[in-house]
Amino acid sequence: MGTKPAALLAAFILASAPLPALSAEPPEHVPFSELSKEPVAGRFTESKTMPGAERALETEGSFMISSRTLCWKMEKPFVKAFEFSEDGAREKATGGVVRVMEGSGPGRLIADLLQGLASGGLEAVRNDFALASAERTADGFAYELSPQSEMMKKALESVRLVTSGGRFLEFSVTDQGGGSTVMRFSGTESMTDEAFAAEFPRFCDVR
Repeated sequence: MGTKPAALLAAFILASAPLPALSAEPPEHVPFSELSKEPVAGRFTESKTMPGAERALETEGSFMISSRTLCWKMEKPFVKAFEFSEDGAREKATGGVVRVMEGSGPGRLIADLLQGLASGGLEAVRNDFALASAERTADGFAYELSPQSEMMKKALESVRLVTSGGRFLEFSVTDQGGGSTVMRFSGTESMTDEAFAAEFPRFCDVR
């Protein structure tokens, strides 16, 4: 996968343009060609469960994403930011502390997947995922992706995308260790490239 957006964490996924219609027999790859490729920003809630844990870890915060970079900024229960770009991955804590994140664990893979979807839809990640199913819901669609590359098969078991009213509403991942991550998005708005470039450094800084 590497650090390229198309290789691989929502939004991207969160575009305002309508989704393409699906036939009774969905094609192997849905390109999402009508989704906006503009940078977006919004809010998220995340629920993470791990084997053996009595309770899920609940977090909330805000995000900014483009086809080249992504920042998840956690606000509750603590403040921390995770920045993913072509240059690598960094974890940022209060006081300006920055830790370089090594390896390609589930968090890295999720981020790369979301950036791939942001830049080119499922076509951008077709080497790593296949469309297992696509079904119409009350006001959107639900897509199931299955890992195809050896790297993805070792880390992830399945990926589910849920849309509502032409926007991606939910993104959930089950990893091979039995854990799961569910992200829900709200208040998503498009940004110009210029506004994103000017705002991103401040947004992803933690002091």
